Amino acid sequence: MDKYHLQVRIELTRERPPSQWQLHLLLPGVMDLGTESYTSEHFYRNLIQQQTLEPLTPPSQEELESLCRQMTLAHRLNSRAFQRLLADLVRAMRIWLAQADSHSLLALRPSLLRLLRLNPAFEDESRRKLFLLTREQLLFQLHQALLRESLRSGEGPLRRYLRLTERIAELARVRLTHHEAAGREKGLDRLSLGRRIIERPYQLTRRVLKGPKLAEQLIFGLAAAVAMTLATTIAFATQRAFGSFSTPFFLSLVISYIFKDRLKEVGRLYLLSQFYTRFSQHHYRLYRDDGTAVVDIRDTFLHLGGPPLRRLIDDMKERLPPGEGARIDAGWVYHRSYGSASPVVDGHSCKLSDQLVINLSRSLRLQPSQRRVLWQREGERIRQFDVQRVIPVYLLLNWRCGQQQEFKVYRLHVSRKGIHRLKEVSPHSPGSPPSLRS
Repeated sequence: MDKYHLQVRIELTRERPPSQWQLHLLLPGVMDLGTESYTSEHFYRNLIQQQTLEPLTPPSQEELESLCRQMTLAHRLNSRAFQRLLADLVRAMRIWLAQADSHSLLALRPSLLRLLRLNPAFEDESRRKLFLLTREQLLFQLHQALLRESLRSGEGPLRRYLRLTERIAELARVRLTHHEAAGREKGLDRLSLGRRIIERPYQLTRRVLKGPKLAEQLIFGLAAAVAMTLATTIAFATQRAFGSFSTPFFLSLVISYIFKDRLKEVGRLYLLSQFYTRFSQHHYRLYRDDGTAVVDIRDTFLHLGGPPLRRLIDDMKERLPPGEGARIDAGWVYHRSYGSASPVVDGHSCKLSDQLVINLSRSLRLQPSQRRVLWQREGERIRQFDVQRVIPVYLLLNWRCGQQQEFKVYRLHVSRKGIHRLKEVSPHSPGSPPSLRS
């Protein structure tokens, strides 16, 4: 989560049965998230999603040392095994260095230095380039971890380790630092591209399968047929009663065609909403780099209104402390389901990581700024604070995997400055969670 975005991360393993989760966002009417201003097209246009394969458990120091030893014989491997080894090394090192402390960094120092000083002779130019990209990734990740831990601990051996790493990078012509913002941005883009190239065996390709387009067109046609039948019936009845060239017949034609267009639009929205409460709006299939299918994903975005919204609000008010949810006037729901996952790479089980970033910036930035000046005494000092008035928004997350089901409620305090806080709301009384696809 940042100031204007919500991030949802789901992890699936091979042993898990088909699962699904549902996200409700309940908000006051002052926020501009109605059916006309925030359609499903707006939601999906701003939705960022990324799926990758990750190790089941964090890599250990012994696994990293084993990978470093295997790199000394990397030039003898076939092409696929070579790419797999580089991907395993970069991915494991990235995860391990992100949480390593100074003691762990010093313990792995001999193996890392031997690896970084390697300069094998590759007959294939593409292999040599992949190896150089890998070394650049490792040098950057190690340098960042050493800088972080040196700032925390300030140990002498760690600083000598840092200077030695910078010397190796200088000899390898790898630039680790930039003094300008443009250089740092360009460097991060280069590293991100290199990581995608190296970790390709664990990257997934998302393909959009044929969705319910035919059903949508049939619904549109049905709504138009019902509206046209009503308008034609009114016109025929007026013509029979008053004649073809009479004023009542003319007025009935105008009025019936006005209501025909409105009825067609209302019928289309209603039938679509009823259809998507039972069927998915999009269907994706994830593939590995060798073309093997991993999992099918289906999702749907719907606005809540009328009796379904009132039932959900009443149920939430019964379960939550008094006063919660008093200002809810609108809401939407996002439903996402997964088939039986098969995240396996070359016989090794992995877990599927599904990351989604939901963009709320459009609705939050349009909120009026409501600020008050507060004065507060702190000891002998008197300070002035500008306090922004916040709006409560409720987030309901419902997850089901097989027979297991989990339900959580969060309260977001938001304003035009973004999301201020996110806090889980404990249920006041027990109750069953709302049913999925309700």
